[in-house]
Amino acid sequence: MPLNADYLFEKHNVIAELKTLEGIYSGPDAFKQFSQAYIDSGCTGSDVMGFFWRGEEVPEEAAALMRKRIRRSIEQRIKKARKQLRESKAEFGNDDTRCLILIAMDQQPIFGHKTMLLNLAKIMGDNYADEHTDGVVYFNPNMPTKLRSDGMELSGWYPFYRDYEKTSDFCDFVNLLGNRWLNYYGGLIGETNPILEMETEEEMMAALEQL
Repeated sequence: MPLNADYLFEKHNVIAELKTLEGIYSGPDAFKQFSQAYIDSGCTGSDVMGFFWRGEEVPEEAAALMRKRIRRSIEQRIKKARKQLRESKAEFGNDDTRCLILIAMDQQPIFGHKTMLLNLAKIMGDNYADEHTDGVVYFNPNMPTKLRSDGMELSGWYPFYRDYEKTSDFCDFVNLLGNRWLNYYGGLIGETNPILEMETEEEMMAALEQL
């Protein structure tokens, strides 16, 4: 039996697969993973405490190992998602079907959302910018990207595309999906969640600077 993707939006001719980044330097195991990277790179327990309590920089050896492990963990999920999308497109789609990967970070990452998103963007740009993935969205269900001073929780929906200019209808669908998701989530937590549509990579990067 084929391992199909999670969602088929037949009206819009889009197939989507959802993957979570849960457990990648996030949630209850984050500190253990962080400490293990220090140990595996030859650092000491005192070095770990230096980061948390004395504001010291992460040693380059440990930082390099963490970057490698973050990238590997994300890439494993991307590879599986792409396989599911290919099989679903072959069974249910056609040449015009668009493939979308939804990446959810539903726990607070120890390095922040910006680090996770930039790693995801680099992986996709370096290795997977082809016809098997038309777009990727990073979003954060159950975990606000930012808390405003008045207490409002701001949630992120960050899409990027293989070819924005040639897939405008697909981009409109992703914006619509994001709008409905953020409003739905805002309703669950009793917040009116403002929707920000970012048309260019420069606008996305400017928004990331606010995280």
